[in-house]
Amino acid sequence: MATRIYAKLNEDRIEQLDAECEKRDIYRPEFVTEAVELYLDTEGDPKQEVDNLRESRDAAVKQRNLFKNKFEKAVQTNEILLAKIRDLQDQGFFARASGVKRINIETYDLVGGSK
Repeated sequence: MATRIYAKLNEDRIEQLDAECEKRDIYRPEFVTEAVELYLDTEGDPKQEVDNLRESRDAAVKQRNLFKNKFEKAVQTNEILLAKIRDLQDQGFFARASGVKRINIETYDLVGGSK
C-alpha cells in the first residue's frame, strides 16, 4: 500500500525538478519516489553508492584486462609455435621424426588470432 507524502519546494527547485523529469521522460511523483528510495537505500549518502559502483567497475575492468592479457599471450604463443612447426617442416625434421609428410596449418586457427 502506498501512502502520499507532501513537500514544499522553492520555485527554482520546482523548475529544476520539472526539467529533470522532462529530460528523463517521467512524472514528478516517479522522480520523487526514486529520490526518496535512493536516499533511504544509501542511508542518506548517495556518494557511498557511487563509490561502491566505481569500485565494482574498477574491479571488473582489472579482471577484463587480466584475461585480455592472457588471451593475447596465448595468441602470441600460438603464432610462435606455428612458426616453429613451419620451420621444422621446411627443414624436414618434423616429417622424419613423426612420419607425417606435412601438416596443413591453414586448417588450424585460434579464434581472435591474426594471420
